Amino acid sequence: MNPIYHLASFHWNAGNIKKAYLVIDEYLKERSGLESFSIEDNFFDFTDRSFWSFLERLLRNSNRRSSFCNTFSILWDDYPNYNLLNLLINKDFTEPSMVKSLGMDQFGFVEPDENFQEILDSFLASAQRGFLTTSVSKSVFDGRTHLDFVELRKVINASNWLNFKDQLLGIEQNLNDIGELAWDKILTSDYKLISSIFLFEAFGEHKREMKDNFIVTTGCLQMNLDWKVAIENSIDQILLAHSDEDIKMFVAVSAQMSHPLIEGRIWLKKLLDYFVNFDENKFYSLYV
Repeated sequence: MNPIYHLASFHWNAGNIKKAYLVIDEYLKERSGLESFSIEDNFFDFTDRSFWSFLERLLRNSNRRSSFCNTFSILWDDYPNYNLLNLLINKDFTEPSMVKSLGMDQFGFVEPDENFQEILDSFLASAQRGFLTTSVSKSVFDGRTHLDFVELRKVINASNWLNFKDQLLGIEQNLNDIGELAWDKILTSDYKLISSIFLFEAFGEHKREMKDNFIVTTGCLQMNLDWKVAIENSIDQILLAHSDEDIKMFVAVSAQMSHPLIEGRIWLKKLLDYFVNFDENKFYSLYV
């Protein structure tokens, strides 16, 4: 019911670092048919500040056997998000791969080719699905990643990106043409995905104080009534179609709440009750 990114983040936040790694590794193997990583046992001894920093370290050339483009595009297809986008922006494609840096080519290992088209295709596909837009963001989150080409031109280091910068800028018009036409697609996406994305962005991605979380969540939903209705409908469908145990796990993973006493069905009903008039006390009851 949840994107792999959310599930891996859930395990990482619960302190199960190896499980988080295995979730990502097995998913990549399933999608690509290739071995994605080669890591030492001491990889898990390092203390990362966040799941994002863990993922950034995992995808470094020193740990990754597959190409960055292939790995990134698979993870992006699973869940387009700003953390992955920032990882891409800061990527140095001139760095030697694991095969080169460790001299593995002398023993028959083949250096993976970086096929930038894989990332371009995944961007276009996510735009068609409604999860990527080039429009200026109207709120903190609305289920989409906003790709600002004006900012991209400023922050991308062309010398580190080989010819990929020109290739990415080359699809700007295509993404613009898709534009807001795909907005309806996200509103009618799989109901489990809509709820999962909302709960992760509102409660799991950023560990804010309750007061700040209330302000951010309420402000976002008041400015995006279509998104609010889509979320309400998706939660209703989850309550109707799934067992208590499934819903408990869904809430735990989506909202990154590992507390064993969380009753998922009751929690979602409280959330819907809060949606009626955005009562602050009802929002705080989600944390009780």
